[in-house]
Amino acid sequence: MKRNLTNCRHSRAYPTIIAQTAGFLWCPDCGAHRLVNVIEPGRYQYASRVWIYPTGYQDVLKQLERQEKADA
Repeated sequence: MKRNLTNCRHSRAYPTIIAQTAGFLWCPDCGAHRLVNVIEPGRYQYASRVWIYPTGYQDVLKQLERQEKADA
């Protein structure tokens, strides 16, 4: 069953830091994630403009390609 992902506001999203300088926000409600850069401990800035939804790896790759085209 496919969930309606457009209604999630990611209000419970929390940071998961992979390295000292980067990581991602992960929303436990819908599973979406958003890339972030760590400025200092406890502060971060968004590295991507959109949330990426887990709908299969092919679709995620398409989402990332669209984002790169929009950033260029």
